[in-house]
Amino acid sequence: MIHSGNTEAFRMFAMRAAILACSAIAVFWLFYAIDFGVHGALGADTNAGPNPFLGYFTFDAESVNNPATALTGINAAIFGIVITVCSIIVQLTADRYTGVAGLFLRDRTNMIVAAYYVIACVVSLWLSASVQPDYVPLITFVLALSLTTGGIVLMVPYFAYVFWFLEPQNLIDRIRRGALEIAGKALWKPSRFNRAKRRRRSSMRLKNSRTSPAIRFQAKTRSSPAPQSMHCATWRSNTSA
Repeated sequence: MIHSGNTEAFRMFAMRAAILACSAIAVFWLFYAIDFGVHGALGADTNAGPNPFLGYFTFDAESVNNPATALTGINAAIFGIVITVCSIIVQLTADRYTGVAGLFLRDRTNMIVAAYYVIACVVSLWLSASVQPDYVPLITFVLALSLTTGGIVLMVPYFAYVFWFLEPQNLIDRIRRGALEIAGKALWKPSRFNRAKRRRRSSMRLKNSRTSPAIRFQAKTRSSPAPQSMHCATWRSNTSA
């Protein structure tokens, strides 16, 4: 039940992020095309050419240097906001339930989002050092812009996913599922305790088998009935009587 719910939540998270990203990009290109058309209708000189799409990707090395450097700070700031908000929410929930932090860190969606922001920060950092006065890495710059856009768009859907993840019913279901998985593994595979217990028993049997004959004879005589001398003394007293 929780697995299907987790899949549904991940699907909703991805769908909301995709809708926000498409909406933001569509609004930008709509107003950019309008601005491009108005600018061309007024007869102003432009180096963008007749096509607004191709004109946008005609980057100038001098003008792109500052935005490329700023992308690193933007991604790092967004990642810091996400970590801060998630840490506060998880800490408040951990006061009521034990093991919430472990469940949160083991979740696949949380790890994917964290890895996404780390990759975006690293790509932006390396891009800021690769821009030259007469050279712009166009594909890498567009990739950094796309990653930064995705990081901004992911914030709201991801916060909604975190609130869903930390709901009491979902946490209880995850804890129950983890307990059932551990119990199932214990039924099919011997636990470490049972294996250690069997090893101790086998070692004790081995020690007993290696005990010296003198010790075994001593133990046997201790457990045997009264000695033969006592029987002889009893027989002599009977005969004398």
